[in-house]
Amino acid sequence: MNKQIKCVLSLVMAIVILALSLPTVSIAADNSSASNTALQNENSIKEDIILETADSTGIEYEEAFPLESVSDELITEIPSIGNIDNEGPSVELQDYTTITSAIVPDGVYALRNAGNADTTGRWMDMALNSKVSGTHIQQYAYTESPAETFDRAALFKISRVGTTDRYIIRSMLNNFLSFGFVENDVLTKMIPPNDTDVGLADTFTITRSGAGYVIKPYGSSYAVSAKNSLDSGLAGVPGSYLTKRTPTEAGTRAIWIFEKYTGNAQTGVTYSANPSIANGLTVGKDSTITVYPWTTVINAHIPTCEIPSAFEGTAECVATSAKNQFKLTGMNAGKSRLYFRMRYGNGTLLATYQIDFLVTPPIVEGVPYFMQNVSTERYVDIQGPSTAEGAIIQQSDYSTATNKKWIFEKQAGGYYTIRSVYSGLYIGSDSTSQLAVRQYSTINDYTKWYFVGTSSGNYALHNKGRGDLYALASMTASAGSGTRLVMPEYTDDSIYRDEWIVTMLPCSGSEVTYDPLEWNNNPDVKKYSNCYNYALNKKNSDEDEYSVYFFMQPGKAVGQMVNDYVLLTYENSIPVVYLQLKSPSTIQSYAIADSNYFGNTFEPIGKYEVCPEGTYKIALVMDIYDDPNIQNDRNSVFVEGLPYLFENPDTDYHWYRQNPDGTWSHKPGDGSVIDTDAVGDVIYDPESCDREYSNLDYSVFVGFFAVSSLD
Repeated sequence: MNKQIKCVLSLVMAIVILALSLPTVSIAADNSSASNTALQNENSIKEDIILETADSTGIEYEEAFPLESVSDELITEIPSIGNIDNEGPSVELQDYTTITSAIVPDGVYALRNAGNADTTGRWMDMALNSKVSGTHIQQYAYTESPAETFDRAALFKISRVGTTDRYIIRSMLNNFLSFGFVENDVLTKMIPPNDTDVGLADTFTITRSGAGYVIKPYGSSYAVSAKNSLDSGLAGVPGSYLTKRTPTEAGTRAIWIFEKYTGNAQTGVTYSANPSIANGLTVGKDSTITVYPWTTVINAHIPTCEIPSAFEGTAECVATSAKNQFKLTGMNAGKSRLYFRMRYGNGTLLATYQIDFLVTPPIVEGVPYFMQNVSTERYVDIQGPSTAEGAIIQQSDYSTATNKKWIFEKQAGGYYTIRSVYSGLYIGSDSTSQLAVRQYSTINDYTKWYFVGTSSGNYALHNKGRGDLYALASMTASAGSGTRLVMPEYTDDSIYRDEWIVTMLPCSGSEVTYDPLEWNNNPDVKKYSNCYNYALNKKNSDEDEYSVYFFMQPGKAVGQMVNDYVLLTYENSIPVVYLQLKSPSTIQSYAIADSNYFGNTFEPIGKYEVCPEGTYKIALVMDIYDDPNIQNDRNSVFVEGLPYLFENPDTDYHWYRQNPDGTWSHKPGDGSVIDTDAVGDVIYDPESCDREYSNLDYSVFVGFFAVSSLD
């Protein structure tokens, strides 16, 4: 019986073998052809398709795909990660030979125990097929030598350190892994990727003894030994775990027969992503990519990571302090690609592997959105409106009606369905016609969409079934209300009929450009401007605190203060007062009074109303401290020039400003301009975003206002 599958999870990836005579390897576009190029046997594939958890986080291991050509950067249909053929290829058994020389030649070996065997042998093996440190090395029963079946869980790459008596041993599941003693156990551990950087403590002596060899960590008198047990580690049986013994004590169980793999040179890359990128990577979010390279070639398993030029701007991949880890960050929505370069110790390229994935916008699922055409400024709508299957999707003038509201629901691979709040049906494209954009009840490739960020900062909406060439668009750049939407060939130009603003709250077209660097890079502007300055778009770099633009406060321009001084108590005959923030209606009235002083527009507006031309939307929130008898978290301090002690509780107001793409941004005090909330999520609606900070909780939402810019 072949090796049993040790643990089975749901996601399946293809392992593809590279002939090392070439720096790159061919791979067909379809999964079946990819499988046919593999050189592993069925037993190996059973192991390779297994997904494992690295720890309690449930990270899944996936295989990267080798490139057809490192210079080929054309974007093709994104691979359906996780849907590779489960069975895998069935190939001929590989060649191997048992060595007996005093010096162990460099190569890949299956290590069979000389003392433990019944009808089948017992080979050194990675418990639970683990690719991470801290895992037991065990013995496992195979019917054929793993060197013959190329079962990487029981294969180890061994290289001699120069002409010394020391050797480096690496797991073929992950060439970053070796093993060593932890008390009496033999556990995996990480070692440097480059053989020249491996220290004495991470090397071994391997000496000829009896029918095989004794393996000792360098400088140790103890050998890596099997226990006096025939247990096989199908489910991590403790009796199967290897242990630390003296050669005399262990006898033949400390002797290993070296079976050298002599088949074709092979290589591959496995990776884990935390969080997973199988369903896309969100713009502004990170995923830690851990690479597990393996190759039969000595000292040729050093990975590097990069985003190819054709996908530049969609994501960023940077190395971390861990040699096999990279931080992948979503930068702009669209299809992206990640290259893993496998290199020799001297930096020479061995092979390149790729991962295709989608970078998705920070869409909040289950929340209604508007989709506004950038050119016509009209909104996606259902003709009629109708609830019928096949009803035409059109554009029309803005209203708050539910037939103009859409819910984005994420699907596998990072795609979205777009479901009507009114009909419950999905926007879909015909498989051939550019004119047929309708609503359907079925979820398939033609009702799945993906976002691509455009050079103008908007989105193009592409259909999975139609591919990259076509995008959702207005029929013309000036099409009127009630005209149907179409799927023409997409062009990233200045006409914008195929570009969209996707927002929870509608825009007016007069929003101020979101450019945080204008506020953050000038230290005086950053220091002397606050959220009110930002909301009204008035930068201030003047340190004169009497200026109406210095750290603007509602009412300051007309001689009012946002706080009242309230007597709290007396301490040693000295009055103790605190600042009480005035009511929301008072703050609002002060802001209106300011607008009369400045001559700009400031008027209340409904959440879903479109601001008048020349104005944009801002929002006011407050943290109101309304119980002066509670003195927790308040410290009495003496204020120079005031004949009393002064307590300042954590109360505050705060303003948000809508951006041209429908998101919102703000400037917390003298801090930086940002477009994220208290938990780091992009703000689509200031009323529903997270506003609870460590020292302030803006729990009171006052309202929305239409304003014109002061600058």
